[in-house]
Amino acid sequence: MADIFISYKREDLEKVRPLAEIFENKGWSVWWDPKLRGGKPFSQDIERALSEARCVIVVWSNKSIDSYWVAAEATKGLNRDILVAVSIESNVEPPVPFNVIHTNPLINWGGTSPSTQFDKIVEDLKSILGPPPVDVKEAERKAEKESRRKQEETRKLREDEQRKAEEERQRLEEEKQRLAEEKRKFEKEQKRIEAARTAEEERKQREAKAKRNVEVDKKRKEVKAEIKPDKPKPDATTTTEPKSLETHKTRNALKFGVVAGVIVLLMFGVWWYLWVYPEFPTRF
Repeated sequence: MADIFISYKREDLEKVRPLAEIFENKGWSVWWDPKLRGGKPFSQDIERALSEARCVIVVWSNKSIDSYWVAAEATKGLNRDILVAVSIESNVEPPVPFNVIHTNPLINWGGTSPSTQFDKIVEDLKSILGPPPVDVKEAERKAEKESRRKQEETRKLREDEQRKAEEERQRLEEEKQRLAEEKRKFEKEQKRIEAARTAEEERKQREAKAKRNVEVDKKRKEVKAEIKPDKPKPDATTTTEPKSLETHKTRNALKFGVVAGVIVLLMFGVWWYLWVYPEFPTRF
């Protein structure tokens, strides 16, 4: 089944050929076989192709307007509401009833596309057949290309986001490690300071203790020195005295000191009592 059936006069073959070729280049299938032309009867092949065609293009010229077969084929297309009329010569009046149907002028067309006249014909074909397969494929290709581009952009965006996320994770991990290292150094420094302070306090305590011990020893020696009488230096008079005599003298001196101390304390007590109770002598 062809997309386009072109109805034309055999003498117009060379003018129709570029039209058919451009339609084929656009991806439409075209039935316009010139071998079945040249005065042959309305064959079954033509009848079948005309019946199956999705669109009928009739090419009007000064020769085709007088062709019974061209008019018959155009009538088929008109009855199916798939007819597109084209005139390739000026001052051409299509036969009734085609003279009241819009006809696209394609006069002095060089057989190349694009052309304003040709583009209008293509638009009429699009209204019947839809977009040309080539355009559809091009649109699909562009759509696929755009889809791949968007997929690539999405992939790159995802990779960029993953890269940024990984960089951020690494940065946070490095920051965490840096803070942990700073904390470790701070704690180490605090321990060092605390150890130094403790050592300094212990040193001061040792020095203070040693100083106290020295002072205690000094006072103890002073007390011993005050309590213990000085030994008389031996002379000629004492060297001959016996040791028991020296001990006896020492005891007597201690006794005398004790008696004298008791007397002094008694006198101080009496004086204090008289000072506190001055009315005491008057009682007697």
